[in-house]
Amino acid sequence: MTRTRALDLGALLLGAGLLLRAAVVGGPRLNVLLWPGPGDLHEAAHSRVACFAWVATVCLLPVLTSRRAGPRLALLRRLRAHPVALVGLHLSMLIVLTTALAPLLTALAPGRTTYPTGLPPSPGHWFGTTAIGTDVFTDTLYGARVSLLVGVVAVAVSTTLGTAIGAIGGYLGGWPSRVLGGFTDLMLAIPRIAVLLLVVGLVPMGNARFLIVALVLGLTGWMHVARTVRMEVLSVRERDFVIAARALGVPEARILARHVLPNVLTPVVIYAALGLGGTMLTEAALAYLGRGASAGASWGSLIHEGSSRLATEPWSAGIPGLCLMASVVAFNLVGDGLRDALDPRLRVNPS
Repeated sequence: MTRTRALDLGALLLGAGLLLRAAVVGGPRLNVLLWPGPGDLHEAAHSRVACFAWVATVCLLPVLTSRRAGPRLALLRRLRAHPVALVGLHLSMLIVLTTALAPLLTALAPGRTTYPTGLPPSPGHWFGTTAIGTDVFTDTLYGARVSLLVGVVAVAVSTTLGTAIGAIGGYLGGWPSRVLGGFTDLMLAIPRIAVLLLVVGLVPMGNARFLIVALVLGLTGWMHVARTVRMEVLSVRERDFVIAARALGVPEARILARHVLPNVLTPVVIYAALGLGGTMLTEAALAYLGRGASAGASWGSLIHEGSSRLATEPWSAGIPGLCLMASVVAFNLVGDGLRDALDPRLRVNPS
């Protein structure tokens, strides 16, 4: 058995175990996933999307990336040629699946303080309980939602904004490029964590605060994307196919959208994968400092609450910290695999 197939089999067994536990523990709550009522549509959507993504990754990916699948899926084949990247891909999908199925994986309530206090990890409480009587396993599952959602929204904002600014500045050149370049340098000079603490401190806790934190993270993290895209556009705009399109009278906006941008998206995709882990760490740092995006449990707030009891309850802060580290490592491995698969100088032959 090759390493790739062994990794696929391991991910399949882990995911099947999660679904089995969801079926056993969730019990009647499986109705939320299968036949959601008017008030359960949001929860059911999360669970269905996660299950579909896991099935597509574990079951369909080996088929789609076989040599018989054709040249259109060559990128996926190259990605699967890197066992380390494949580990990151499967691990990230399992993290997403576990997070989305949180209501079915545990019958306990997050944040509830009526459980026995200070229990170490045990069959009844897998990750133990804290000194105030909360279940660490339940809080860790639900806390992952905050970190993941904030990271995805922030990375989407930063990559979109950075790509637009970098593409416009690099393609137009002249004074627009100088103005946008100066604005980018100015934003890089502003301490990001100070802006986050200031803005988040002015917003009361609630749904608006969650959105504000994600937007501020995105609006203060686009500069490196803009610089990279600008450099790529400066190179692409002088190539023969762009000059030919301009000579044929194609509008500049169409040239930029149809001919230039598709050729500079490689670093954007790599940044999105690598930036997700860093954004999750930043959100956790905010929560650790008491400026989290949500009033509920998050990995950063769990680490903060358990840091004062490391000597007596190492699991209360250590387990959320390990989950955060595993998530960041998983997304970074995917980003490294994408970089190797997209860069022709770093490609390896699929095995």
